[in-house]
Amino acid sequence: MKNLFIAIAICLFSPLSWAINAVLHELDIHSDVLQRRLKVNLYVPYNYEKTDTKQYPLLVTSAGSSRMEVLRSQVDWLSHVDFGPMPQMIILQLPDIEVAQKEELAQGAYTNKLAQVLHKDIFVYLKSVFRIARYTVLEGFSSRGNIALELFAQYPQQYQGGIITSPALGLADEDWRKAMSKALENTLKGRSLHLSLGSFTENKPHFVALTKPLYNFEESSFVDLSAENYLSAPLLSFEQGAKWLFSDMRIVDYAPYAKGGIAAVLSQQQRANKKYGYDMSPNGKLQGLANYYFEQGQAHKGKQVFEHLIKHNPTNVIYHLRYAQALLKISQPIAAKPLLKSALALAKAQHNEEAQSYIGSLINNNFH
Repeated sequence: MKNLFIAIAICLFSPLSWAINAVLHELDIHSDVLQRRLKVNLYVPYNYEKTDTKQYPLLVTSAGSSRMEVLRSQVDWLSHVDFGPMPQMIILQLPDIEVAQKEELAQGAYTNKLAQVLHKDIFVYLKSVFRIARYTVLEGFSSRGNIALELFAQYPQQYQGGIITSPALGLADEDWRKAMSKALENTLKGRSLHLSLGSFTENKPHFVALTKPLYNFEESSFVDLSAENYLSAPLLSFEQGAKWLFSDMRIVDYAPYAKGGIAAVLSQQQRANKKYGYDMSPNGKLQGLANYYFEQGQAHKGKQVFEHLIKHNPTNVIYHLRYAQALLKISQPIAAKPLLKSALALAKAQHNEEAQSYIGSLINNNFH
């Protein structure tokens, strides 16, 4: 029954779920740092154009062309519904800045130049044209994960979160590894890093040395994926990292919020909004609170929360439907019937055929 309930929610929240692909913007930006034009790939959520006010966190990835489509699809899927483990994000693929061969070979020189281009040219342009929130996450895998790790460690003001998978620590020299460990120890407080070990055995001792001084930070999450296939690791690590990184965007245990009710949930949402730098709707959390009250036999409190949701979102089909379903479950069909009728009327007005079909079947099964 729970799985059916989730499937119905997907249909109602996202009736066009087959069209959730992020939209690619191929940008041509002038770089003052490089003194030339630069090609930049940016992906915005599929429904970006439907609102002119919503802001989105920025995901900066070092993924190359062979992995970019997989990552984009994973972000699309994990974020396209309200109860997903992560928010919708704007994705920036790190450009190839094509610096001189001598500079590429110098330890750290390429990343330093890339950082200048990112922070002085690309970020400035993006934030002037696109609706980007201040919360920025770095993502990287394998040898490109080294670049992401270095950017995250060396530029704490620019990056608030990191998901780094199977960094090729064995390819770097000892001075670089020590510098990264020290930089992370000095800058990790107040930020969040999900770092995972991959399957190449030569990286393990360096991973242990890098992370040893960081275990005292609540902001750190270290995972051993050495038993997983090398190509599976980035998929597993990204989902784990996203769930951990954005865990405060949802409430798993409502018991601590039950006494404070709506006010407690709204306060938690305000804290999350402050952290991520943009306003997010508390409705999903409030709906969870309402369901919690009904499950705990406190229907009167659950009704108050659903009525609050409907008052502030009068045209939302799902809140009318969920409220009605909760009432049916506690054998109050008389109270549920007008809610189902209003949900059906809204679904018809919004041309949501899937919702109409489901709500119609509920009415027929319970009142005929």
